[in-house]
Order: sequence, then C-alpha cells, then structure tokens
Amino acid sequence: MRNRIILSIVIFCLIVGVLSSCLPGIAVSLNDINKNNLPRSVLVKNPAYIETLTYYVAGSVSYRYGIYIENSQDERSFNVFEQHENVNLYAYEGEIYLKEGEKLFAVLQASGTYAEYVEKYMVFKSVFDECTYYQKYSKKTNGVTEVCYEAEPSTEVLNQAESLGIKPGCKLGSVYYIDDESKLVSKIEYYYRDSSNENDKTQFLVREFNYLDEKKPLFSSLPDLSDTFGVYIVYNPGKETESKSHFSIPKGCEIGIDTNGKSISFFEDEECTIPFNFNTYSAEGKDEVYIYALFN
Repeated sequence: MRNRIILSIVIFCLIVGVLSSCLPGIAVSLNDINKNNLPRSVLVKNPAYIETLTYYVAGSVSYRYGIYIENSQDERSFNVFEQHENVNLYAYEGEIYLKEGEKLFAVLQASGTYAEYVEKYMVFKSVFDECTYYQKYSKKTNGVTEVCYEAEPSTEVLNQAESLGIKPGCKLGSVYYIDDESKLVSKIEYYYRDSSNENDKTQFLVREFNYLDEKKPLFSSLPDLSDTFGVYIVYNPGKETESKSHFSIPKGCEIGIDTNGKSISFFEDEECTIPFNFNTYSAEGKDEVYIYALFN
C-alpha cells in the first residue's frame, strides 16, 4: 500500500510538471492579485490612489471616468471622489455631495449610512472579473509581470455589456500588468474575441492605476457645516408608521437624496400629491425644508 501511495504521488507530480510546462510563464494567482489590490490594502502602502476607466467601442473611446480614494482624517473610513464628464461625486468625512454644472447638491442618505456608501468603492473587481478565468500566459519585462486570463462571459456580463460588442460564444480576456516589487497593478486591459480566433482581439476597457505619495486637495472646495439649514424627511406621513429624519445642510447647497437602492418616492406636500423635483427645487433662502416620502 505504501508503495502505491508513493507511486501515485510521483505520477501526480509528473502530471503537474507536464501541465505546468505547457503554460507559458509561471502561474500567477488571480486571488492573490485581487487581495493585494483591495483599496484597504493599497491605502496601507499609499495615502491615496486614482483609478481611471476608459471604455472603447469599435476602437474609439466611448466613455472615461476616474475614481480617487484616500483614507479619511482619522483613518477609520475613506474619502472618495468620482469624476464623470458632467457630474462629480464627493464622499468626504461622512458627508456626500454631488456637483452638476454650477450646482452643488448635499446628498442626504435616506436609507443606509456613509460607511455603506463608500463600501461600494472598496472592491477591486469589476463586473468583467466575475467569471471563471483560466491563465493563458505570464511573462516578466523590466520588473513588471504581464499575465493574461480568459473566460467564458458570465450571464451578468452578457446582460450588461452587449453595447460593447460582447456576445454569447465570445471569449473574455483580461491582461494584468503588475509591479514585481509592490505587487500593485498598474493597468488591466480587457478584450473579447471569437472563440475560434486567437488573434482577433477587440479591446473594450482599460483600467489604469496611479498610486500617490500624498493626498490631493480635491475636497477643499466643499462647504463646511458651520452655516447650515435643516432638512426633514417625513416617512409615511399621517400613518401609524410615520417617522422623521433630520439633516443639517450647508447653506448654498441644493438637496439630493441617496436611497441606497431602495424604491422610495418623495413629495413636496404632506398629502404626497406633488412629486419633489430635485433638479428644479431651490433651497436658497430657506431655514427649513420638509420632504415627504413613501416606500414603493
């Protein structure tokens, strides 16, 4: 029996050796990459970093936006700045703001907390990483490891990315560029290809990472809470389940609301007949604002 076990181990080692020799380069764990590049892990080494995402359709830039993340002042939470073409989002020291054109909205959290809001940014994966990937190759050049993985697109990817050209039967690929010393990813290139053609690859997304030695003053223009007005959200007005939340908003801000994915309708009147239009409503000159809410 002992000889059989030893023989089995030898055969297993030979098989692993043969399979490994067929794979260009060395095996690189995708789980380790994701773990090393979680925002929490990155911000232990760097006070801040920026991720820039560029989407491509038919070889041309379709959309680009950036996300800046830093530790909060007490290092117990995180500040986030997300820059889009026409809208900037700020999550700073427990408060959330949205700037659209010249308008600055203070975003009230009707459901959920600040911590839950920033937690959405504390992941490294994108929807295109939620597939079962296998390694195609890896190689090292000038202190950088390049490793490529491929997968069958998941149902979620197919549902969300049809406009990018990803269809059933395609192969989905991702190429990581990793600094050998810091183990941090500098860039990820995503592509798709016909499953029968190894060379005809179409790039649809590039994620680039810039790690900073100091924080950027991106939040310096935000107002403080020294001069505020009150906003009350009254839930289920006139019913036994009526409840009320109070918020203090810096003067000069308009009102926005984050429902944390819950379906809630907001109204200007207690009878809930006049929808609250956040884009046209002006809080200028008001000391108190009441908003009435019904859960859908």
